[in-house]
Amino acid sequence: MFNKLGKKKFFVPIVPAILIFCLISLIAYPMMKMTPKDLPFAIVSLDEGQTTSQGDINLGNQIVSGVTTAVTEESPIIWDKVDSEQAVHEALDNNEYYGALVIPSDYTKQQIAAQSADADLIDGLPVI
Repeated sequence: MFNKLGKKKFFVPIVPAILIFCLISLIAYPMMKMTPKDLPFAIVSLDEGQTTSQGDINLGNQIVSGVTTAVTEESPIIWDKVDSEQAVHEALDNNEYYGALVIPSDYTKQQIAAQSADADLIDGLPVI
């Protein structure tokens, strides 16, 4: 069969390669032009806060309010404030959110310890 084609037989392997390239281009082009929009993410603050000489401070709640109010129309993420870590895990198991930001219970305490000049250890680790 290939003998009847003569010199054209060298172009036979090129045709399937071109077809495969066109097929992959049709599949990949829409994915490359895709922009995320309205992706739901959960945010929960477990931070207990800290009492200092300047008053009560809760950096976790400040982060939550800052993140949820900073959303603009161009933002691809919609932040949803959740009350508990258990609710976040259940929602993630049900595929309600793409991800979650969980602020730990000792976040403010760790930040104050990191900022203070006399803190030599944070959770037993030396400050570098």
